[in-house]
Amino acid sequence: MGFQYAPKRGKGSHTALYKETPSGKRLVIIPHRKELAKGTLNAILKQAGITLEELEKYV
Repeated sequence: MGFQYAPKRGKGSHTALYKETPSGKRLVIIPHRKELAKGTLNAILKQAGITLEELEKYV
């Protein structure tokens, strides 16, 4: 997928990942939780520009 860990930008319960794309930097914020709500997961996938099927290949 090409995402890299973003250096910590402060305290919190989220992780920031980014990747460079032709249109600029794409930043994705992921909360530290055992389970994500369906809407939260869908929002993360949309931010990342990937489908659930693409994510499942890496899990």
